Amino acid sequence: MSDYLVDEVKALKLALENEIKSHEFYKEAEKKSQNDLGKKTFAFLAKQELGHITKIKKFITELNENFTHIDIQMESEKDFFEKSKTFFEHTIKHFAQKLKADSSDLKAYKVAMEIERSGHDFYKKAYEKAKTKNIKAFFKFLMEQEQLHYQLLENTYSYMKNPEGFFLDQENWNFEGA
Repeated sequence: MSDYLVDEVKALKLALENEIKSHEFYKEAEKKSQNDLGKKTFAFLAKQELGHITKIKKFITELNENFTHIDIQMESEKDFFEKSKTFFEHTIKHFAQKLKADSSDLKAYKVAMEIERSGHDFYKKAYEKAKTKNIKAFFKFLMEQEQLHYQLLENTYSYMKNPEGFFLDQENWNFEGA
């Protein structure tokens, strides 16, 4: 195995560790959340991270077994966006009245957003350094997933903090000078 490939495998193993830590964080945040929207959002993200863990493990195994053939089914950005949108719209329907978000829930969202931002940055650097086509594509996939997770968290955080304002922002309603 060439030196650059050793570095790429190390990056994949670090990615696996990060995804495991993220999964554990989301499971713990789900348990501690004081409202159903928080619980559902963190459970959804924990499930997503578990999927990433499975994909990374499979990728590493296939890479070790046969460097040239790696076939990981990667969820497209569009597929994840649709799942997130459906999840968010369905869940929000159950929370039409204003939520009183506990400050610890909002803190958990801030931490989760930072986790996703850091993950994105790590995968971006790994993507930029990777020389192997399949590994580069895999880091790009993970980078995009982290970005989508961040967007989901940011939207949910905005909603929990100010439900009425969230819908006004989403509709781009503007009453200036009325």
